[in-house]
Amino acid sequence: MREIPGFAAKVEEVASHVLEVQRYGQQLYKEAHWGRPGRDRSQVTGIPTVDDGLVVLGRLHSIEYLTQKGRERLPAIYVHTFEPARSPSKWPLLCFAANGSGLVIARGESRYHVTAHGIEG
Repeated sequence: MREIPGFAAKVEEVASHVLEVQRYGQQLYKEAHWGRPGRDRSQVTGIPTVDDGLVVLGRLHSIEYLTQKGRERLPAIYVHTFEPARSPSKWPLLCFAANGSGLVIARGESRYHVTAHGIEG
């Protein structure tokens, strides 16, 4: 399995700034959810560790997620299809951590980015 250069050091750097990261995460959450604030207390749990590498399951054609944005009264399912006009070889990769700690979406050659409007690209 391939090691991602500098990844472990970056994780340690981020972990050393937990409060700063939590505040920043709350700000990003609010921006990504059209002004809806997150919970008063944020908590980071279940982050996959990739020290043992990633295993590619395949390319992501689309993703669906349940969330509540802006003034919505109830959660809704949001669906995003990745760059349907582009070659599937450019879509993001769906991977899992080799140690079984979770799923990871690797950007690959995809041009998507996340904005206040959601996933774009």
